[in-house]
Parts: sequence; C-alpha cells; structure tokens
Amino acid sequence: MEKRLSLNEITFRRSIQTIKADVYLNKQLFERFNGDGLCVSTPTGSTAYNKSLGEAIVSPTLKAIQMSEMSSINNRVYRTISSSIVIGERESITVVPEPGLEDYYFIGMDGIEFKHSTHIKKIKYQVSPKAVYFVNFRKPTFWRRVHQAFIGPDDIA
Repeated sequence: MEKRLSLNEITFRRSIQTIKADVYLNKQLFERFNGDGLCVSTPTGSTAYNKSLGEAIVSPTLKAIQMSEMSSINNRVYRTISSSIVIGERESITVVPEPGLEDYYFIGMDGIEFKHSTHIKKIKYQVSPKAVYFVNFRKPTFWRRVHQAFIGPDDIA
C-alpha cells in the first residue's frame, strides 16, 4: 500500500470512460458512483478545482476534507448524493473501483498526474495528522484573500 500526502486536492478519473466505483464512508457503503471522476480536496485546495466544480470553500481552520463529484450519472444502479461531502479528521472515504475495467485510471495530486493500470483495488482518503504552517507576511486574512480573488477589488471594510 502506497501513502501520499496532498496539500490541495487529489483527483481520480479515467481517460475516456466514466468511473464506476463504490464509495464508503467509515467502512460503510455510502453510494455507488458512476461519472467522470472524484475530487477530494483539503480546505487549502477548496478554492481551486473543488470550487470550479461548484462546491464549497472550506475554512482552513477546519481539519476536514471534501469529496466532490465530477459529472455524476444517476440511474437505477448507480445512485449518488450529487453534492460534495465534508468529513472530519476521525473519518475516512474509501473508493473501490469496479473490477474488470480495461482502461487506465489517472490520479492527479496537486497538479501532478499519475497514470495507473486497473489494478487499483481501493483508494482511502483521510485527514493527515501532519500540519502545514505558512509564514504570512501579508495582512489579509484567508476570507479577505478569497474575496479579493473571486469577488473583486477592496470594496468592503
């Protein structure tokens, strides 16, 4: 089993076809996913790919991760919640791809893409106990920077 850490987000997708996978929350089956892929982001990464998927910006003061769906397909067999899920530091998300698919999977971590064969049995996501600290020489708070980046010039106090 290989372990990796991500500062922003991890994406899981296929080259052309949709991903079919069971998604477990804390070892309990939550949903059967069929769609373009999944994006699991940290609060730091919630303003990037996750936001472009239309999901929430998460405060960096929270120890959490957010799983967002990429173009899910819902039918009688594959049912998803069709919105993001935010879990805390004592929880986990496990994705188990449907076996027997012949295409390759792509895992993207903080902008670096890894190509894997279909031998992926499962991917487990959880909040790392390790913390990242940033030196901040700028005055603006996180929410002020979000406002400036996405809403506009300093028109609020």
